[in-house]
Amino acid sequence: MNLHQFRFVREAVRQNFNLTTAAKALFTSQPGVSKAIIELEDELGVEIFRRHGKRIRSLTEPGKRILTSIERILDEVETLKRVGKDFASQDQGSFVIATTHTQARYALPKVLTEFTKRFPKVRVSIQQGNPGQIAELLTHDRADIAIATEGIANTPGVLALPGYQWQHVIKTYVETGMGVGIIAGLAYDSERDRNLKVIPVGHLFGNNVTHLGVKQGAYLRSFVYTFIELFSPTLTHKIVEQAMSSKSDTYEI
Repeated sequence: MNLHQFRFVREAVRQNFNLTTAAKALFTSQPGVSKAIIELEDELGVEIFRRHGKRIRSLTEPGKRILTSIERILDEVETLKRVGKDFASQDQGSFVIATTHTQARYALPKVLTEFTKRFPKVRVSIQQGNPGQIAELLTHDRADIAIATEGIANTPGVLALPGYQWQHVIKTYVETGMGVGIIAGLAYDSERDRNLKVIPVGHLFGNNVTHLGVKQGAYLRSFVYTFIELFSPTLTHKIVEQAMSSKSDTYEI
């Protein structure tokens, strides 16, 4: 058995058992994927997938157990790669942040300004989406960290760290006399919006918590710990490591 076979099995499941789509995602041929999976099944002595004709339809019961092991093995392989890269170049590399528009627009600019000063060789990119899309990017290893208020705290395999609390405030259109608007508290800037009247309405809507999500079991490079602490000073390197070693999906400060 080999890592290529493991990746083919995992991608087949991710692509809803469509081997053609899985092959395209892995830049290989569909017959090659099919052959590799069959060879793995022969070596293990069990069928991983249920089939209808030549098409795979679902995982068998042993296939579900095998997939869990495959995902664990591939996660460990990625960890090994990241450990090597981290020690070879601790202050450079790529850093992908998956987040919502609101967080990208209002919460991240000051943090990223300081971060890029400290790590000028790190290539930072931001992937925006809704909470579900953000969680998927993280769990599929297409992002290093996720930031959102909703969604990621309830995603299996994601550790949600509380970043900060905020309340909705009334702001938009007051300047033009067109009415009122309800927005996130972090969208108000006392300097930029000095002509606007702010009315906290936490008693109506309650407090909201923005979470930073990391994939459970993932290896975090040193500059990721720095970014987390810049975003939320209470989330020190030590506290994040403690949370990562816990089996809980959420962590309270």
